[in-house]
Amino acid sequence: MTSAEELVAKLLACTFRFRHHSRERDTCELPVLVERSGRQPRCPWHDSDARPAGFNVKEELEKEIRRPNHWLEGAKLEMSDLRRLSGNGARMPNADLEGSQLDGAMLHKAILDDASLISTELPAATLSYASLSAPNWIALNCRVLISRTAISPERAFTALHLTARTSLASS
Repeated sequence: MTSAEELVAKLLACTFRFRHHSRERDTCELPVLVERSGRQPRCPWHDSDARPAGFNVKEELEKEIRRPNHWLEGAKLEMSDLRRLSGNGARMPNADLEGSQLDGAMLHKAILDDASLISTELPAATLSYASLSAPNWIALNCRVLISRTAISPERAFTALHLTARTSLASS
């Protein structure tokens, strides 16, 4: 990519549309770092192929989460190494975290509604007061946590203080 193309890419804003009821704006509007020919302008969070060389997902995610008005709905974080992520207060509804490693991650008061956590590694992750409304995976995810922590679903739910709009399905 030439320097002129890089300059144009930096001036573009991500057009990913938000749908979550708590959103503060309708589109992402974060800067596009790598413009991809024939594709909608997307930031590194909404197109994993649009991440520049050397992009450290965990470090950049922690920086973004620290911004007071961050909103990472639909973030593409699948298969990411996010061990010991400092993500308290993260606002990432509908994020794709499938297959990611979140061992020891701090996600206190995170908004993870409808996030995909299939095959996600969560040992010792802190999800206290997190919002996790997704009826199709919350029971599956809790079973994963329960099998690793050897506690009952009721105690796991109490211990995690999950705010969910769905009830835990019995297995």
